[in-house]
Amino acid sequence: MSTNIYVLNTSNQALVLGNSVSPYLAPSYWSSLATSLPGFMIKELEVMTFNRNEGIADGSTWVFTTKFTLGGTVVLLQEQVTGTATSSKLKQSITAGSTSSGWQDFSGAGPAFVFTASNGTTYSISWDLELNGAYDDIHYGISIAP
Repeated sequence: MSTNIYVLNTSNQALVLGNSVSPYLAPSYWSSLATSLPGFMIKELEVMTFNRNEGIADGSTWVFTTKFTLGGTVVLLQEQVTGTATSSKLKQSITAGSTSSGWQDFSGAGPAFVFTASNGTTYSISWDLELNGAYDDIHYGISIAP
């Protein structure tokens, strides 16, 4: 079973995405599904998917990253997957410039991550984990903060 990463970008900036995993994980266990997001989106887009069971060895950890620049600031949306004897554990983190949420392991909606980009605009990134059967999908929302 997989975890799917979705992003909704309602900001006024189109985003160029870089999706990666570290350390190396065979492409049969994960996929980058989008390389860009338009601004003013009204429907989220699936940007990455990764298997939470197959290919994830017990005791080993992988970090999946979606990277983009927003308002002149580099932003990382990251998921950390650690294999267990029967499945895997998931944590997530948002980093913008030198500000980070740190690794979180909540279920449901997390607290909004708010930061001021180098262009002076304040942005908010929401995140929500939604059960898709066996595992959680992660839904991120990018917007200009009110």
